[in-house]
Amino acid sequence: MLETSGPIPPSPFPKKGRGRVVPIIHNAVNHGVRLIRIHLSQSCLRVDGFLHRLWYEWFRDIGDVFNGMWFIFNSSCLEPASPIPGTYVSFSDQIIWNWNTVARATGYTRYVWAYNGCGYSTPVNLTQSTLTCLICGDPFIISHVAGEVAPVDKTVTYGTVNNIPGELTKCWITSNLGADHQATAVNDAAEASAGWYWQFNRKQGYKHDGTTRTPNTAWITDIIEDSEWLPANDPCVLELGNGWRLPTKTEWTNVDVTGVWTNWSGPWNSLLKMHAAGYLYYGDGLLRNRGSYGIYWSITQSQSDYAWELYFHSSQSIMYDFYKANAFTARCIRDN
Repeated sequence: MLETSGPIPPSPFPKKGRGRVVPIIHNAVNHGVRLIRIHLSQSCLRVDGFLHRLWYEWFRDIGDVFNGMWFIFNSSCLEPASPIPGTYVSFSDQIIWNWNTVARATGYTRYVWAYNGCGYSTPVNLTQSTLTCLICGDPFIISHVAGEVAPVDKTVTYGTVNNIPGELTKCWITSNLGADHQATAVNDAAEASAGWYWQFNRKQGYKHDGTTRTPNTAWITDIIEDSEWLPANDPCVLELGNGWRLPTKTEWTNVDVTGVWTNWSGPWNSLLKMHAAGYLYYGDGLLRNRGSYGIYWSITQSQSDYAWELYFHSSQSIMYDFYKANAFTARCIRDN
């Protein structure tokens, strides 16, 4: 988010250099300032897209400045590589200054001044705010947009919880990915509670209202590949971001065993409130057993065409491996 802030006082640095004067200010929230002196030899500018790193360079003429992109104002300038971790490194053609992160900071302050013999120009303010840091236990809102991951447009408020026996330090969402809300009962058969369904290691999610699957595209009946569920295809990563992902087989096993889940009462009575959301059958993509079976993906394969999931119903709760072309529900987790 870019927003305007007030002007800053003059720099204590002596005036030096030639060319047009350009103060560039990168503001933040209650985290102090650092002043960086920019030398004559530089002739390009970059504000790095990652807030914990910063790379400023001098330029002689003015142009638009965009976060995370290079704009060359002198044809002799070459685009340098991205900076690496460190503190301050000075070269003849660039200055690299990297910043340490601050826990739960909502922004960082960086100031840059450039001078000539006539003084400095009117300050130009560039403000960048980070996303609000999630504290597990707080809800957060996601606006899903229909495309290659979400099947429909939908805005959802997800609850979060930690201290789940077996994985005490992990943070979980308390409803299925894509669900309107948490289920009302372990055998809740409503589409709004079920959320969406995914085939193993595939981005595309599917909504099923009991009659129609959305999107109603050609159904994949075979998935045979020697691969875990990759982060690039993980719907939790893609839809929630911010460290969210699908659980591993080990994480599901830990909560199942430690929680002494012997049937669907275990998952349902836990803080996760997991219910029998059913699945889409690999052979035809039709809905099966909503209200009777709960099957939740892990990212872990058992062999090239089978993968592990948490599987429960009225008389059992176990880890089981099913055919990858089935579409099961997703419950997202993150390292707290």
